[in-house]
Amino acid sequence: MTNYFATGYKTGSYPAITEDKLYLWARPHPSNANAPDPVGKPDNFQLDQDVLWAVVFASAPATVTLHTSDTASQTFNVQAGVSKLQMDLTPGGYMRGTLARAGQTVVDLRPQDYAFDPSPQTYN
Repeated sequence: MTNYFATGYKTGSYPAITEDKLYLWARPHPSNANAPDPVGKPDNFQLDQDVLWAVVFASAPATVTLHTSDTASQTFNVQAGVSKLQMDLTPGGYMRGTLARAGQTVVDLRPQDYAFDPSPQTYN
């Protein structure tokens, strides 16, 4: 994402999206989680939301589906360009995003080492 936004900032014109990309991020545990961590909660822990965030770089209109568990998903129609999406996280769940066009999956992203842990042992 940095190259896209840096180019726009430096030149005043954002480059065309020529490749479909999907970026996902989320916090690792609920903001109100209480861990037996002697370090304590991080500063400003309450400022982030318990949601899965997605930024989509779409070369053409597409359908994006976000999943936070096997039973929780949300589908969005996006236009060509950059879109920012979100959906609530599911305790014990995961993050996954797919981008499809004309019935074909173009991007399928599911970080294997991520889980939204409702009972963390540490905060970081």
